[in-house]
Amino acid sequence: MHLRALPKRAIVEALIVGDIDVAITLSPITTPTVLGQLLTKVNVVAGMRKDDPLAECDVVRPEDLDARRLISYGSRAEVGANLDDALAAARRKRDLAIQIASSVGAAPLVREGLGIALVDGLVAWHGFKGLAARVIPEVDMQLAVSINNARPESRFLQLFLAALRAAI
Repeated sequence: MHLRALPKRAIVEALIVGDIDVAITLSPITTPTVLGQLLTKVNVVAGMRKDDPLAECDVVRPEDLDARRLISYGSRAEVGANLDDALAAARRKRDLAIQIASSVGAAPLVREGLGIALVDGLVAWHGFKGLAARVIPEVDMQLAVSINNARPESRFLQLFLAALRAAI
């Protein structure tokens, strides 16, 4: 098994040409020959230092982010666009201080006090010493698994999918 973090466009291409057997994405892939299945909803979270006043809140709302340095995905990423829409609905703008490509990369930036991360909730923030995460209820994503239906199924696919479902 190889784990690769790729942009969705590259994931679709890799599935189609057979470079990968299975893809796990934060939204369904809709393209011919690709068979996708939704696994679960994934919360979008605000990751912060535990000493940040927002860590005292149960959830983070768009208005809580006013005048904060934000670390997040660009607007071209689906989660970034969804965050833009949620903030716009609250008459706010998501102005990034630091743009990231991966939620894992946000943790050290937050730890060093460079801002608050607005990222998918797949990272276990509680595992990072001194950090906390709070759900942004206005935004969520859909964890999906996809395969290329035109290619032979990997002999490990069903075992992998069963383990994945058990883990989530």
